[in-house]
Parts: sequence; C-alpha cells; structure tokens
Amino acid sequence: MPMANLTDDERRLILDELLKQNVGGELPRGVQARVGREFRCFNASIGRMWQRFCETEAKDGLGEWKSRIKKNSGRKKKNRDEIAVKSWAVPIEERKPFR
Repeated sequence: MPMANLTDDERRLILDELLKQNVGGELPRGVQARVGREFRCFNASIGRMWQRFCETEAKDGLGEWKSRIKKNSGRKKKNRDEIAVKSWAVPIEERKPFR
C-alpha cells in the first residue's frame, strides 16, 4: 500500500533518480512506474513532481521539489485585534461571543 505523504528527503531522492534517467528533458517509458514501485508511491505522484520540477526549472532555473503541504495546511490565521476592537465598540448589554 502506498504511503500517504513523502518527506522532502524522499522527494529529493526521487528527483535525483529521475534526473539520472532523464534523456533530453523527457523520461523514457516506464521510468515513472519503476521509481514509483521503488519508493512505494503512485505513478501520478511521480509525474506531478517531475512536471512541477520541470516548470519551475524552466521559469527560474531552480527546480522545486519540496512539499507545499507545510505552507498550505492548518487553520487559517485570524487577526484577534480586529475582533477585540469590534467587541469593545458594542455596548456590554448587546455583546455576544464571537466565533
């Protein structure tokens, strides 16, 4: 059964393996499947990592391989100062808890 999320080190190892097999900017047939079996992840995941690496390398010369989950996960931040200002603006008799 495939693993849920790959670490950044595993992603780097996968891309190193893909770069070794790279022929003129393209991967030969079956390389994604072989690497996917080797690292126990889906072929589509390998393809997405390779595609994003190639796109970022073409754009700025630095290929990106790190996971974006760390930046985009978790509860979104709320500005508590704004809530405090709004709550102090309402008279005490009319206040209700903000959620």
